[in-house]
Amino acid sequence: MSSEYSRVFLLFRFLHGQLMNSNLILITGDDEDLIRKKTSEAIKAAAGEEPDEFSIDIIKETDESTPVQLLNDIIKSIQTPSFFGQKTVCLSNCEFLDQEGNKTDNAPIPKHIRELADLINEGIPADIILIISGKGVDSRKGLFKACKNQNAEIHNFKKLQLTGKWKDQVTALIRQQARDKNLNLQHNAIEYLTVVIGTESGRINSELEKVACACVGKDSISLADISDICSGNASTAFWAFSNALGDRNLKSSIKAIDDILHQTKDPESAVMGLLQQTAGHFKLLLKGKIFMQMAGLKSPDQVQQFLNNISAADKEKYKDYEFTSMHPFRAYNLAKNAQKYTGQELIEAIRLFTETNRKIVSSPVSRRLILEQLSTAVIKGNRKVLQGT
Repeated sequence: MSSEYSRVFLLFRFLHGQLMNSNLILITGDDEDLIRKKTSEAIKAAAGEEPDEFSIDIIKETDESTPVQLLNDIIKSIQTPSFFGQKTVCLSNCEFLDQEGNKTDNAPIPKHIRELADLINEGIPADIILIISGKGVDSRKGLFKACKNQNAEIHNFKKLQLTGKWKDQVTALIRQQARDKNLNLQHNAIEYLTVVIGTESGRINSELEKVACACVGKDSISLADISDICSGNASTAFWAFSNALGDRNLKSSIKAIDDILHQTKDPESAVMGLLQQTAGHFKLLLKGKIFMQMAGLKSPDQVQQFLNNISAADKEKYKDYEFTSMHPFRAYNLAKNAQKYTGQELIEAIRLFTETNRKIVSSPVSRRLILEQLSTAVIKGNRKVLQGT
């Protein structure tokens, strides 16, 4: 690239207010909302608001496309010289980038992903801005490492894990983004938004935009101001209940019950769905306990370490256990829950969920009381609590 062209190129980027750190950008993780949002921002930053067709090549999935076709297309686009100055090439929001496989995997998709990684390792031409986006790019494998080796701008958006601290993390994000938008949210409004958004952190911006539009001119925004415009996230409350029971935390389980019954207009249906999901969660804890015993793993840390470094032989040996297909951090958290119960307690808890589900249909007792008694029975390990319902 000539010095004159370099000056023109940098001036063009400066005038668009989008001077980038690298001409290679990788956008991945497991938060699809944030991946899509960042991809759109990166394309605009690289090519401008209204790029002409000769300066941009966006390659994305359609009903007719195949992963191999798309990978071939991006490789050809990178290798094709730009005849009209800067060119932006984007492999956009793909669903197959988690299929890289091992170095010896010669299936078509892994083979073509490795070919793309090799091309990146050779260096992307200076007059091309390459954007690759899609969930699940493994930081331990070739494509991610090639981008890192070439000093790519890497964005790895991870959903918040449903751990005992997830509410603190979401609350902090809400506070920060509210400050950025000059929104003064009262404490009860922030608490409510935390429950509404749950772990879907990609929703924070859109929910706050709704609040900003609905509360123009308000110096202080309360729960009453936003309760009708921000809808609750019942699925997150369900997970909060399951995890509270897994943690044997009665206070958190009662709080989750309050959130669920506050959000639903059909308590009976919501409670039955809750019981089914929680029973599934405890079945998974029981499977995790069995897996740990079979694999000789004594602690959650050992589970995480085992899955982080699992060999092909062990993956085949334990292929019938769900834990081997989980993200190691999720397996670690489940293993922590599983260790808080004996195997017999987990079996008894699953029976309690089934019994309670039957009682919901015929019992005149309030749904709140039934759930509170169930929580106490499971957490305290005393099934007699439920005998009077």
